[in-house]
Amino acid sequence: MYCTNCGCEIKDGAKFCTECGMSFTDGEVKKNCSESEESRIDVYFLPKKVFGQFLVRKATLEIDGKTLKTKFKKAVKLELAPGETEIFCYANYLGKSGKAMLTHNFEKGKTYLIKYHCPIIVFFAGKIEVTECHVNSKGIPVENK
Repeated sequence: MYCTNCGCEIKDGAKFCTECGMSFTDGEVKKNCSESEESRIDVYFLPKKVFGQFLVRKATLEIDGKTLKTKFKKAVKLELAPGETEIFCYANYLGKSGKAMLTHNFEKGKTYLIKYHCPIIVFFAGKIEVTECHVNSKGIPVENK
């Protein structure tokens, strides 16, 4: 399982995230455990920023009713139901950047990489790309060529 707030891996049945402190109710834990593994697909989120954007600390992904905040250059794995889904991303400067939006149809049996390119100018939205990927032996998602 992964924390829906910060994206860090947590133990199954955990009541809170040891990284950010987010607490999970029993209903949330049961909901995650009862969902069929076969109907879920693996999706990796990888935010990127341009060299010199030192004020940018984290990126936020909003997808499938979940909000995930994560550091740059760190791919975070999440599971989604197949189907058409809206994706929203923004960067956290001293405030929020513009919000980028993309709709994508996630197909069963595939693994995806969502890349968010942070905007160079704070108020712009940035860019979201979704590509199919595979996971290498080190557990790192790699785009399919």
